[in-house]
Amino acid sequence: MKILKLTVKDFLGIKEAVIAPGKITVLAGKNGQGKTSILKAIEALFKGAPLSVVHQGTERAEIIAEMEDIRVSRVWTHKTTSVAVKDARGFTRTAPQGFLDGLYGNFAFNPLAFLLAEPKKRREILLKAMDVTATKEAIVADAGEDVPLPPSGPALEMYGEAHKFFYSRRTEVNRRLKAKLAAAGEVLKKLPEGYKPVEGIEAMAAATRELISDKETEIAVLEAEKKAAERAAQTRVTLEDAIRVDTNSAEAYRATAAGCPFTNEEWSLAEKRVQDLRAELAVAEADEAAIRSALQDRDRATAKAEEAEARIVSSKATLAALPGEFDTEALSLAETVLAGLKGQRKDCDDEQARQRIWNEHVVLREEAQDAENEAGNLSALVERFGSDLPAKALREAKLPVEGLAIDGDNVTVGGIIIDQLSTEEQMRVTLSIARAMAKELPLVCVDGIERLDDEHFAEFTKQAASDGFQYFVTRVGTPREGEIEVAAGKVAAG
Repeated sequence: MKILKLTVKDFLGIKEAVIAPGKITVLAGKNGQGKTSILKAIEALFKGAPLSVVHQGTERAEIIAEMEDIRVSRVWTHKTTSVAVKDARGFTRTAPQGFLDGLYGNFAFNPLAFLLAEPKKRREILLKAMDVTATKEAIVADAGEDVPLPPSGPALEMYGEAHKFFYSRRTEVNRRLKAKLAAAGEVLKKLPEGYKPVEGIEAMAAATRELISDKETEIAVLEAEKKAAERAAQTRVTLEDAIRVDTNSAEAYRATAAGCPFTNEEWSLAEKRVQDLRAELAVAEADEAAIRSALQDRDRATAKAEEAEARIVSSKATLAALPGEFDTEALSLAETVLAGLKGQRKDCDDEQARQRIWNEHVVLREEAQDAENEAGNLSALVERFGSDLPAKALREAKLPVEGLAIDGDNVTVGGIIIDQLSTEEQMRVTLSIARAMAKELPLVCVDGIERLDDEHFAEFTKQAASDGFQYFVTRVGTPREGEIEVAAGKVAAG
């Protein structure tokens, strides 16, 4: 099904053009004359276009294609657009747009733009040209977790985004894995070489702490007893001195009392005599004064003796109640045992500190293992979305190029980047993709063919001439023999 005649009126930059295309129709002329508008007219004829395509200053645009079996026409005004498809007998097809959609393939694929593009752009062109889509739902189900993606899109593009997402995740996990391993190594350096945790250290440490507490209590009691004994010794000396002094005093006072020459009875008789013998008063009073003085001295000495003896009794009672001499050997032994227990506790504390470091090392190693496992899982997803599924999508696209694949930003054939293929292979791959995109209508449009060097142009002409497709090609420059000149929106020759 080929185009036998193409008519374009008042469409974009074309005022009027009537073309009878051949196998390869080259539209030549200067820039801005309307060549590309003819290619856009072919696309608009089959796909439609907005009302703005009506040529400036006119009221109506029209495109007509006379083909082997059908006639396709489309009209635009500033308010409406319509399309009609008639067969060879003049019958009009119902639902013409549905028919045209199945007839022509992907107008977005420009083989020349694909061939000359930078690797990343070439990849984008191929992705848009492929008629294989993927949904976020399917990718999430495949990955087993949520992935930040649009609901659907071109399969390779969706897989590429998933690949980048999991690749970034894996990079972060590997960074965390490296950090955990480094931290575990640093922690291990804090331990003695060949260190292994001591079993039961917690119980041992608890028992040691309990023994230390008991021994500290015992020592506190002993120290209190020691201080009491020291106070008792001082009190003993004081009391013994007081007893000696009071004993001497009591003896002296008793001696004084015992040396008194009178008795109480004699004093009584003397008083009686005083009463009876007033005459002898002077003598008696003198006697009485002497006796009284002596008795008073005796009584004072007796009282002092009794006070001293009372103090002796009290001091002896206190002395008897004082504790005996303190046993310093018991305290020394207890302090020695405590020092040993404290040493043992320090050993336990040191071992517990080492075990805490060891446990930290174990946790870091476990976290590193988790990170390693996660990195492994992510590597599988990176491989799946970076290689397996893109390869499957390319197979499903059924592009007629064996070994066609996407490797990062590069489109490759058999593992070789397209730019490194021979000129013949480059053109074969490019035109094969374009033909595969064309569906039922064997038509390929190429804009800007002048960008090809002579070698590539010759190869294009050679391969295009050998297939069953029609080619519409634009070229900037003076028309050559057999080419159609486009100037000022019109076709000068056809």
